[in-house]
Amino acid sequence: MRKEPFIKISRAEVTTVPTKSGFYDLIVNNWWAVTEDDCILLYGKSRSRQCNSNKSITDHFVKIETHPATKAMLLKTVFLPHDCGDYV
Repeated sequence: MRKEPFIKISRAEVTTVPTKSGFYDLIVNNWWAVTEDDCILLYGKSRSRQCNSNKSITDHFVKIETHPATKAMLLKTVFLPHDCGDYV
């Protein structure tokens, strides 16, 4: 069985100002690939964000056969937890 390369995170979770201290990446005014169950996507071990400032690039994700069903959604603010250990 092939492991799903995508990580899903609830859109509600990442668009709410964090209540816990720590390091966060703040991504503003980007078009995100949002799944039918209202999650944003990160891809692979690098946790590559499935978003772009250009909507047409995010729309392209929908057409990729191996990409989960998504729609492009403009999110004004996204707070992603940042673990410095991921970059060592």
